[in-house]
Amino acid sequence: MPITGLPDPAIHRKCKRCGTWFHLHEGALTWPPKRGLLSFVHVTLAESTEQDAELKFYCVACQERNALDEGRFRKMLSSFGITLLVLIIALPVAYALGAFSWIENLLRAH
Repeated sequence: MPITGLPDPAIHRKCKRCGTWFHLHEGALTWPPKRGLLSFVHVTLAESTEQDAELKFYCVACQERNALDEGRFRKMLSSFGITLLVLIIALPVAYALGAFSWIENLLRAH
C-alpha cells in the first residue's frame, strides 16, 4: 500500500518504476529489468561483477511488470537469433543452387 504523507528513508523506499513510496516489506531490491540490448549488457555485467549499487527497489506490482517485459525481450531476442541462423544457413544453399545468378539474369533482362 503506497504511503501518504512524508516518507522516512529509514523505513520507506521509492519504487524505481512507478515512483511511489512504499514500506520496505512491500517490495524488494532487484536488478533492473533487461528490456533492450543496452540494458541487457549493462545489467548482465553488473550481475556478473556483483555490483550491489546497481540494485533498485521495485514494488511487487512493478516486479511483475518487469518480469513480463523481460519475457517479451527474451522472446524477441530468440526470434531474432533463429531468423539470423536461418539466413546464415539459407544464403550459402541459395548460392550453391545458383539462385543469385538467376536473380542477376532477371534483373539484366529488364
